[in-house]
Amino acid sequence: MKPSWLMTRTKPHRLKARKDIFIGPVKTKSGIVNGVWQRAFFRLKGAERGRSRQGGEVRRGANTTGRLKLLIRFGDSLAVNKRLNYRSRAKALIDRRFSAVFGEAMAKALASAR
Repeated sequence: MKPSWLMTRTKPHRLKARKDIFIGPVKTKSGIVNGVWQRAFFRLKGAERGRSRQGGEVRRGANTTGRLKLLIRFGDSLAVNKRLNYRSRAKALIDRRFSAVFGEAMAKALASAR
C-alpha cells in the first residue's frame, strides 16, 4: 500500500482537468505561493443551501470556504549531488583495455580477410 502523501504522476493532470482547480502562483500575505489551488464555490444570493446553480447538489469536495484553498504546495527544487563520474571511469577503462581489445579485434579481422 502506498503512503497517502505520495502523489501519482497523473494526479496533477487529473486535478488540472477540473474547472474549479488551477495550478500556478498566488500572491498571499506571506509572499508568492506556487501550487495547486481550488477556487471557491459561490452560491447565488437566496439559493438553497446544498444545491448548486444548476439545481443539482453541490459537488462533493467543493471548496465552500469562500476563499482559495491550497491543495498541493510546490517547494523549491533540491540540490542534487553529482555522483557518477562516468566520464573519468570510461576514460580509465579505455586507457586500461583499449590496446588489448583492439589488438584482438584487428587480429580477428585480418584472419578473416580475403
